[in-house]
Amino acid sequence: MKENENAFVEERRQRILSLIKKNGRVTVKELSGIFKISEVSVRQDLNVLAALGRIIRTHGGAVYVAFDEPELSFPMRRQKQKKEKEAIGKAAADLIEDGEVIFLDASSTASFIPPFLEKRREVTVITNNIETAFRLNSLKQISVILTGGKVRKETLSLVDASLSCILPEGNISKAFFGAWGLSLKEGLTDVNSEEIAVKRAVLKRAKTVVVLLDSTKWGRVSFKTFAQINEVDAVITDNRAPAEIVNVLKGRDIRVITV
Repeated sequence: MKENENAFVEERRQRILSLIKKNGRVTVKELSGIFKISEVSVRQDLNVLAALGRIIRTHGGAVYVAFDEPELSFPMRRQKQKKEKEAIGKAAADLIEDGEVIFLDASSTASFIPPFLEKRREVTVITNNIETAFRLNSLKQISVILTGGKVRKETLSLVDASLSCILPEGNISKAFFGAWGLSLKEGLTDVNSEEIAVKRAVLKRAKTVVVLLDSTKWGRVSFKTFAQINEVDAVITDNRAPAEIVNVLKGRDIRVITV
């Protein structure tokens, strides 16, 4: 009997883990209702999963940790939440003014910005994404600088251990970053160390930091942090972003633009 109970508990924990992985975040109350168990039992399950390093416990719930998640190809990532990413890209373009020097990272969301820059004049765009540079190249009024480094085939991005080779000299008016996840404790996280190194290098030069996140990224945690919440000036997201985290950001004087 004891053996059967243990097997049932283990199966439930795996189902809880799958749910957290799918949604990015859950609350104790939600899990209690879904699995028809007490909140005490839910907390025990979450504590075990956290001890195994599969999740991170938060106040009243948990978020998924993606340490060994395989990266999707760049075309595949562009198809996920495409409608939301297009709207976020348009809102991001609205923040870009004539004459500015901006940076667009290798995220799929940032690659939706170029089509909305047709009316901008004398804008210089630095990017480490090959496809984003290609999309910008058709806009005659936009100057494009593609950073140096080696090509990561999965993401069509350029990275390099020697950061002095990656970026041109000069200041950056606005930097636009995607991320694998955002959490209040861990900040902005991503899955690849080389990509993170590029983001951190740009972060030091950017006057304004804008984060592009569809609602599936909120509350998620990945391999390594590239920016803390207090380093962010604005976040552009869709209307399904969790209100509790959005309100915390606004309370910290971070502009949240919802599309």
